[in-house]
Amino acid sequence: MNNVRISSFASFKNGTLKVNGNVLLESAMETFFLTYYEVMKLNYPKFFKMDNLSKLAFVTCDKLFEQDAAEEVISAFEKGLIFSTADGCLDTDEKYFQSTESIPSPALFVYTLPNIAAGELSIRHGLKGEMATFIFEEFNPEFQTKYVQSLFEEKRVSICISGWANFYGESTEAFFYLVRKSENGIIHSTENIQKLLDKSWKN
Repeated sequence: MNNVRISSFASFKNGTLKVNGNVLLESAMETFFLTYYEVMKLNYPKFFKMDNLSKLAFVTCDKLFEQDAAEEVISAFEKGLIFSTADGCLDTDEKYFQSTESIPSPALFVYTLPNIAAGELSIRHGLKGEMATFIFEEFNPEFQTKYVQSLFEEKRVSICISGWANFYGESTEAFFYLVRKSENGIIHSTENIQKLLDKSWKN
């Protein structure tokens, strides 16, 4: 389907958040999420309860729909999300395990699922269509392209967020893009996604 296009994309790496290749915010990693919340004047109290992976995915995807007003008329059941990660919720798993030495933390336990970040994105953006989470050692553009393309071919989505986020140890990176049927935008292909990724993560 040559009318499936990428309408916007966003990335995070080394404390730098970019939207469509342009720097939106730079800050120290230790304070980045709080800085984003304050600078963007968010009113989303649940943000502070999220684990780090969910916060990373949240801030990276937050501006994807801003340039796509047409999405407002699309049913929530036609909006999909295909998410991938390497380490999933290991960052939270370790914190939860440590908490069990005294009193297990219910607030941490809630986030001991690798697909919880996808759930938070679905709530934030009103996505009720096809949703899947995959585990890869690194972002796999070819797989993501084929999977998302098949959803459009089978008419299971009209718009879809696709991408990658990982938060564990020294690995803090994310890359997401919005795909929809359109005659405008970047052709949805493995090659183009790889180019956007390379451009986004380049310092």
